[in-house]
Amino acid sequence: MTRAELEHAIRAACDVSGDDEVYVFGSQAILGQYPDAPESLRQSAEADIAPPTAIDKADVIDANLGELSRFHEAFGFYVHGVPIDAAVPPIGWERRAIEVRNDNTRSNTGWCVETHDLAVSKLVVFRDKDRYFVTALLVERLIDPRRLYRRLHQLPNNPKVTTELIAAIGEWIGGALKESAHARSEASDGSDWLGRQLTPTEVRSLTIVGGGRTRATCRIGHPGEIGVDRMQRNSNPCEAGGNP
Repeated sequence: MTRAELEHAIRAACDVSGDDEVYVFGSQAILGQYPDAPESLRQSAEADIAPPTAIDKADVIDANLGELSRFHEAFGFYVHGVPIDAAVPPIGWERRAIEVRNDNTRSNTGWCVETHDLAVSKLVVFRDKDRYFVTALLVERLIDPRRLYRRLHQLPNNPKVTTELIAAIGEWIGGALKESAHARSEASDGSDWLGRQLTPTEVRSLTIVGGGRTRATCRIGHPGEIGVDRMQRNSNPCEAGGNP
């Protein structure tokens, strides 16, 4: 999805719901704060959108703009209408949401979840593809792991948020913090700590050449497992790749 497509989705969702503003959740909310987000973060063709006041219109949005709808066939992306409580972001996310409002939205407003709040809400779901997305945010240095950890402890009371889940997410973030510090200490040319290009969503591993010195495999498939295994010395510039 592109920023222009997100703006189109906001406009269309407002037209269908009869409201002049919507909330944007899900991975493509990244386009609110980062209109030129890397392609690795824009793999989804789906915008998760919730009307804040016309809450009964979520199903109407889904029916008219959702997957396999005529809208989807015409434009190549779709809108998933969701209730506002579908996601579980940290407390205070509303005041941090990023406003998207311009001529392309026809002056309707899409409130996109801020990136750290988005990352935490992804980790609450904790699927492979959600951990991949958050790893990609870390790779691209679009989030601060320490701020991410703080936001984790600002989650509201919710049946989805268990003590065990918080511990697993905290362990996973702790692994990310440890490996980012390690890889940055290995780098000497200012390259990103896990490389730049990522494999598609659902990929479990990432091959890294950090700072032209250390080739490694980053495991992202399980909580707390973002370990880096040294494989060989390499003088090439930082690059990344992997096998699905």
